Amino acid sequence: MSFKSNISQVEGFYKELARDMKPQVLTMENSAEYARNLQDKKGFYVFSDEVSVRFVRRSLSAAGAFFPMTPENVQKALEAAGFLIVGFLRGLTSKSQPSIRKGEGIRQAHPGGWADRTGLLSAATRFRVNRNRWRAGGR
Repeated sequence: MSFKSNISQVEGFYKELARDMKPQVLTMENSAEYARNLQDKKGFYVFSDEVSVRFVRRSLSAAGAFFPMTPENVQKALEAAGFLIVGFLRGLTSKSQPSIRKGEGIRQAHPGGWADRTGLLSAATRFRVNRNRWRAGGR
């Protein structure tokens, strides 16, 4: 009895797959002008690279565990990461920020430490994968 390796077929498959792969880009944005002001303040972030990378890694790893890493599946994993990041950034923590005006109560803080009295800043958080249209997510 003899066995023959199919490593050359496997190698050919992955070379062809790699040739079909093109760079894919997940772009996060907060379109509110005030977001830049918060981002520039010490101690406040609208987007955290560390958090974003963690969500992207988690999404790609989960996709790779169940599906072949085709361009379509990579794009879907990046979209999933975008929804997770937006949901996280729109979420509230147990921390708070002081009121803006006298007589108003404290404001619940988002994960970056910023608070959003009107909800407009939170609603301005969005993402896109590659050059697709902007998408929102979260709550």
